[in-house]
Amino acid sequence: MISGYSGTGKTTLAFTLQTKVNSVKGGGAFVTGKYDQFRSGEPLSAISQALGELCRKVANEGQSICNKIEEALQAELQNEVFLLTQIIPDMDRIMTTKIQSSKASHDINSDARQTRLNYALRVFTRVMCSFFSPLVICLDDLQWADVSSLEIIELLASDVQNKSALMIIGCYRSNEMELGNLGKEEVNQAIMALLSVDKKSHTDGLASICYRRTMGNPFFLFEFLKLLEEEASTENVVDLLQRKMKKLPQETQGFLHCISCLGASFTIKTIDMIWKHRRMIGIDSSTVESGTEELLATLVEENYLETCNNYKYRWTHDNVEQAASSLIEEDTRASFRRSIGEIWYRELGEDHLAPCLFEVANLLNTTGIDVVNIDYAKINLRAAEKAREISAFDSCSNYASQGINMLPENKWDSEPGLAVKLHSLAAEAEGFLGHHSRMDSYCNEVLSQSLIPTLEKKDVYLAKLHRMANAELQYVDAIKLCLVILKDLGCTFPGGGVVGLMKALISMRKTVKMVKQTPTEVLASLP
Repeated sequence: MISGYSGTGKTTLAFTLQTKVNSVKGGGAFVTGKYDQFRSGEPLSAISQALGELCRKVANEGQSICNKIEEALQAELQNEVFLLTQIIPDMDRIMTTKIQSSKASHDINSDARQTRLNYALRVFTRVMCSFFSPLVICLDDLQWADVSSLEIIELLASDVQNKSALMIIGCYRSNEMELGNLGKEEVNQAIMALLSVDKKSHTDGLASICYRRTMGNPFFLFEFLKLLEEEASTENVVDLLQRKMKKLPQETQGFLHCISCLGASFTIKTIDMIWKHRRMIGIDSSTVESGTEELLATLVEENYLETCNNYKYRWTHDNVEQAASSLIEEDTRASFRRSIGEIWYRELGEDHLAPCLFEVANLLNTTGIDVVNIDYAKINLRAAEKAREISAFDSCSNYASQGINMLPENKWDSEPGLAVKLHSLAAEAEGFLGHHSRMDSYCNEVLSQSLIPTLEKKDVYLAKLHRMANAELQYVDAIKLCLVILKDLGCTFPGGGVVGLMKALISMRKTVKMVKQTPTEVLASLP
């Protein structure tokens, strides 16, 4: 782990390994991912980026290695390869056979789902390590990582069955730094080198001002020195960058507004589809003369953006992204970001939303105001389901809660099916997280709806049963609840004390297993 204040060179230090690793005889791989302060709710984002980059590297190596990796993954995981496609972009570039979900992948048991996903990720990493040695995964800005990411990092780093060379580098901000700021003397030496001055006394005064204003932070220092030629000093680097950005033409500033909503990195295709609707988000199109590529080139020249692989651009530093976002007026920032999400959603459409599902959902959820919108509630449902599939239950709970808040007050009359699904997901996620009072609240809301058929409440019942049998060890109460449910469905069991309970237990386990793997519509059609 590399820690330190923003701008101290943590990422630069980590990237010194990149050239050496990629030039290793026999083939090493150095892949990266970056967490984003404005997308901290997106589960496994940096891990997804890094492993997606690894898949693209494999595809570029040729079909032979793709076939070998596919064979190794299929041998170990079979249909559970589908779980990896939910996390890793570009998996289809190394898999020639169509990947289909197995029935087991939809098992409602949260513990089982997470166990399978953990195993699939360990196998994927072992297989990749066997072809790329060493494999170095660099994850930047870990201070904004979600809980699921931290658990996966620990899982991969502690995998004793992986006998190949794997290194995981994490960069994060910390008050207790292993990588510190420059001292006053070092600041003076840096200024002497930049100005080609030999005598220390000639730069003491300037060094003292620079050190006081930047506290020796390397990134802040050099940005500060660039601005000193033009005007007086400023208190922090975000203010400094913001003032510098405000000198750009209006169209370039408007362009910065848009891309600041797209996260740490984005594709040309994405910004193209957003920018063509600039009039809808309040950007004066009468002043716009430059094309997207020209504006991007300007921002690269100004050192705000840099190009990366796969036709993507990324911010040169998260402080640059923060400064660009701060250009948007604070009282309209949330609504502006929501507008970007709405444009993105309309442009992609339902059929092509999946790769950007979390990003779009996060933008639509930014206003903090409960807005009734069934379409956006459905997007949050899809995001919650995807988060559950990758065992990111904190994110699952958040998306489900956001979706519920977007439903109308008469949701149980107008949208009963959508309401049940969102409440069921929220209940399962809260139960897994150990928030039992919240889980009970969601469960009771569903179970109190007398017009909702018992079968449609099955996910809520299963969540309650899982908690009773696994978290609270209330086996008898779980059996009794099962008997009540079965009675509601028209099934009866003979009484008889212990013998009756044992028979019920056996039947219950068989029934629960069947119910978990059977869609509601199929159950409803059974005689």
